[in-house]
Amino acid sequence: MSLRILRTPLLAGMLWLCLPGLTPAAPLQQEVDLGGELRWMDYREFDTDGRLLDKETGPLPGLAARWQLAGGRWFLAAEGEWHPGIVEYDGQTQTGIPVRTDTRTFLFDGRLLGGHAFGNANRFRLSGGLGYHYWYRDILNSTATDGSPVAGLLEEYQWAYLLVGADLRLWHADRHELRLEGRYRRMLFGTMRVDFKGYQGYDDTDVVLATEDGLQLALRWRWELPSGRAIVFEPYYATWNLGRSNLAAVTRNGTATGDLILEPRSETRNMGLRVSYRWRF
Repeated sequence: MSLRILRTPLLAGMLWLCLPGLTPAAPLQQEVDLGGELRWMDYREFDTDGRLLDKETGPLPGLAARWQLAGGRWFLAAEGEWHPGIVEYDGQTQTGIPVRTDTRTFLFDGRLLGGHAFGNANRFRLSGGLGYHYWYRDILNSTATDGSPVAGLLEEYQWAYLLVGADLRLWHADRHELRLEGRYRRMLFGTMRVDFKGYQGYDDTDVVLATEDGLQLALRWRWELPSGRAIVFEPYYATWNLGRSNLAAVTRNGTATGDLILEPRSETRNMGLRVSYRWRF
């Protein structure tokens, strides 16, 4: 089982990036997207020798929202997704006995970004901004394969990150458009808080995560409807890679116990489909 910390980083504004283009000479246009998505979560932790320690997999339904303000070739956007659900945990005890249980999960990811379009009919766009990621990971109590009880663990991860992206129009005809988008994400700082749920009387413990990176690829098909409306279909693939954290001391009633914890190296490989309804003003 893994470990993480909790603090509350705030997203910084990127409005300055877009101000040069949002002038009275460029009519402003707003778009609001609301929709749902289904994500397949695949999270794995590894030992220092590359051996798999545990994994969490399963479908997570979710909600998605996006707002965009565009003027001329400049744009400013805010995006967010929420995913509550339960996934399967397949891991082991500290002594290597296999364990299977469920993990109550809640994921949130929000971004504030701005960018500029190039070419005929905004064929190519560049963007950049800041994001915030939160993961509530409640690994439930269970029983190991040898019949011994295994205590659960509650971990809360969160981190802020920078992102840069580009998208390209691949095809356009009548009321249809197909675009390919790629984004690179770099963690700025991250923490994980571990709640031992009363096990051994341990205090909640904070772990500083190793800063790493991730990628996201999306294929976006927009189907224009009358009166400035549209339906957007977006299959995507997203990754995060976290390195092995430093050791953190575990205390009991504020007194050192001599026990240490860390967050193993991990890989997240998610894929999903998002479907949104768009209003244009």
